[in-house]
Amino acid sequence: MLASPQRVAFLERFREFPRSCLHKGSCTRLTPENPQRAPNLRVPVLHASAEEIYKATTEFLALTKRRVHYRHEREPYYVHVEILSQNVGLADSLAMQVVCDPEKSGLAHVWIHTEGSADTGDSGTNYVLVRNLAAYLEALDAGDEQFVGECVPEGISAGADEETEGVSFKEPRLNEL
Repeated sequence: MLASPQRVAFLERFREFPRSCLHKGSCTRLTPENPQRAPNLRVPVLHASAEEIYKATTEFLALTKRRVHYRHEREPYYVHVEILSQNVGLADSLAMQVVCDPEKSGLAHVWIHTEGSADTGDSGTNYVLVRNLAAYLEALDAGDEQFVGECVPEGISAGADEETEGVSFKEPRLNEL
C-alpha cells in the first residue's frame, strides 16, 4: 500500500486523539461529547490503570482477524493503529485514549474512535469494532481477573514531561471535545 499525500495527511490527524470525524460514513466515535454512530454505547469507565487498559487493548487487537499495519503510540495513554480488512485490504484507523477522571480518583474513561481512510461507508464494521472493544474492556473490569490498578493522570505519572519521538502531546480534558 503506497502512501499518497491524502493518506499521509489522514494518518497525521491521529498524532492526537481526533476531535471529530473526517469521513462521517465510515466513522464511529465513543466519546463523552460528539459521539458518532454509537447510539446504544457508552464510554467505558473502568477501575483500572492506563497500563492495564493499554495492555488489554493491544491484546484485543491481536485477537481480531484483521491485520495491524501502522502503529503510533503514546504508551499507555494513547494508541492509534491502522487495521487492514481481512479480504480486500481496506484500511481503518482505530484510536484509543485513556483519560483519568479528575473528580473520581482512580477511574479511567476510555475514548474510542475508528474511521475508514475513505468515505465509502463501512457496512457497520467500525461500529462493531468499537462495540467489541468497549465490551471486552468492560468484561475484563467486571470479571474474575479484574483490573487492579488506579488511573493516574498523564501529567502526574512518572516521565510525563518527556517527549515521544520528538512530538509533544496535549492531554484532552473530559469537557474539551
